[in-house]
Amino acid sequence: MPADDLAGFMAELRRRLEAGELANHPPIDLELGSGPQNAEALALRMLREVKAFRSMPPEQRTSEPVRSMRRELAEELRRLREQLR
Repeated sequence: MPADDLAGFMAELRRRLEAGELANHPPIDLELGSGPQNAEALALRMLREVKAFRSMPPEQRTSEPVRSMRRELAEELRRLREQLR
């Protein structure tokens, strides 16, 4: 997902969480082997992870292990966006 699409989706996700739209949403299966998960909890976890990555020093944030985790998170966010449409 391009960075601008990702930023826009995260803003939408925050708005939907604040409005309580995900509180009663059916469980979401991102098809990554973890099975169905609570939509609200899943979205909150992902946003916490984004915040954690953003708070890292640049040299840590751009290390290959962290870059790999960021790519995985971006894929999870893309799958979440598809499920929430």
